[in-house]
Amino acid sequence: MLGRIRAWFVRFILFLATPLEDERTAIWSIPRPLVPVYFAVFVGVSVWTIYEIVLEKSAEYCGFVWTVPATAERECLTTWNALIRGVADEYAPSGIGYAISTLIAMHGVAGIMALYQFLTNTLTKPAIERQRAKGREEGREEGREETNRLWEEWLQRRETAEAAGQPFDEPPPSQS
Repeated sequence: MLGRIRAWFVRFILFLATPLEDERTAIWSIPRPLVPVYFAVFVGVSVWTIYEIVLEKSAEYCGFVWTVPATAERECLTTWNALIRGVADEYAPSGIGYAISTLIAMHGVAGIMALYQFLTNTLTKPAIERQRAKGREEGREEGREETNRLWEEWLQRRETAEAAGQPFDEPPPSQS
């Protein structure tokens, strides 16, 4: 299970680290496949903030009391339109901040992916190549040992046959 999660995570990281220079979305400069992620994060943060602002604003006015009872001193809103304007006025600065911070976070992830790619190219790939070269050399050594063993056995059989005075017509190992 952990292996599958790790494999999925590595595939996801490699997907994010793959440069998509020609697939950027204009002003945001976010790779096209990451645009839904950007908007999901932005909307997730924004919806919670708007919810909190609506609760706060509606508690200030009579007619929209959900959490705090209205008092006579409070100014009364008579339309939903006024409530919406009040929420929009308060959300605007934080909404802009969320858009910019989400964009920075997305580019931060891209920076982390670039760092991951750099480390993979400078540390992991050379280590893998060293291990492959070592494995190839071990394979060559085993092949040489196997070939030497076959020749030694063949020579032993030939000498035994010659010592016994029997004909020896077995082909050498290099021909079989």
